[in-house]
Amino acid sequence: MLGAQILFFIATIGLVMWFVKNTAQKDIYTPKNILDRRLVSGEINPKEYNILLKTINYSCD
Repeated sequence: MLGAQILFFIATIGLVMWFVKNTAQKDIYTPKNILDRRLVSGEINPKEYNILLKTINYSCD
C-alpha cells in the first residue's frame, strides 16, 4: 500500500515536471522572431531583413 502511494507521487511529480518543461520550451512565433531565424539561417540577406522588418513594424503600428 505504501509502495503504491510512493509510486503514485513519483509519477505525479514526473508528469508535472514533464508538462512544465514542454510548455516552457515552446517558441513564440512572432513576425520578428521568424525574420531573425530566417536571417540567421541564411534564407534572407540583411538587406531583405531590413525591408521586411520595416514592413512588419509599419503594419503593427
